[in-house]
Formats: sequence, C-alpha cells, structure tokens
Amino acid sequence: MTRHVEPEVFLVARPQLDFDELARYLHEVGGESWLERLDRDQLTPQDLAEFAGRLCYRSFEPGLNPNVNRIRTDQDAYLRNILASSHGSVLEHISFSFVLHNVSRVLTHELVRHRPGVAISQESLRYVRLADIPFWFPDWARQDPELMKRASELLDRMEEFQTWAAQHFGLDDDGADFGL
Repeated sequence: MTRHVEPEVFLVARPQLDFDELARYLHEVGGESWLERLDRDQLTPQDLAEFAGRLCYRSFEPGLNPNVNRIRTDQDAYLRNILASSHGSVLEHISFSFVLHNVSRVLTHELVRHRPGVAISQESLRYVRLADIPFWFPDWARQDPELMKRASELLDRMEEFQTWAAQHFGLDDDGADFGL
C-alpha cells in the first residue's frame, strides 16, 4: 500500500567559529581590534565570511596591509562588496548541511545540476532497498479520488515488482554484489 509522506528538511550541521582561535590568529597578525565588533557568545556565519574575506587582504584594521587604503566597518556593506567583486570563495566557509527527506529524485537532480558551492550526498537506491516506496501527493491531487486510485494502484504495482525483482535476483542475499 502506498505510503503518503511529506517532504522534510533537517538542519544537521552549521558553521561555528572558535572565538579564542580567532583572537589568537588576530593577535599574531595585529588585527585584534576587529574582535571588538564581535559578540563572543553570538558569532554568526556572516562573521565567518567576513573573517575569511578580511584574511585574504589582511584588512582587519588600517595599517595591516599598505595596499588596503579603506576599511569597511559595516558588515553588510563589506559582504555586499565581496559579492560584487565575485570573491565567492570566502562565502564557502559558511556551510550548512541539510538532509532533505521524502523529496523527489526530480528535486535532487535539479540540485545536482546546479551544484556549484553545494556538496551532494544522496541515498543510493543501488545499496539501499526500500521496503515501500514513499510518495508525496500535493493537496490538489489528494482531492481527486480517481487520480489517487490510479496513482496508488501504479505505485503498489511498482512496490510489488521491486520486491519480486530483489527476491528473484537474490539482491538481498548475504554476499550479494550490489555493483551488479
């Protein structure tokens, strides 16, 4: 029987700054005053991106780099300038990891197609056998009894075939070669 699911998103990792290590590095290069703008207990991913950008130019404060003649003190303006100058690599330090659960292969394929700056790890249906095929139907589809009847019959038949094929070819037997 087709199991209706809802797409879910889980935030499993987020960037985290180590204030003491920032301070240790900035002390080494003479940029300690930049820390005065940060709240030790409220460090943000934007702080990390700003730090990464300033690291490239040693632009934490005036005088650290003779090639830097102006220091932006407004973080939003600084990050807008980073974007305008296409210095996107500093933004890669701001990385979050999400698990997208009960989403379609269509969605994940679109993510893979447009993946610059995105790392994709996707559950392999070659190695993970589904006991059932979870399926999401939009509200408008669930309100159409004939559509739901036909779709459910089709999905139930696909589940039946998947189970038959796995048994027929011994895909779940001990030592089965998933590569085949």
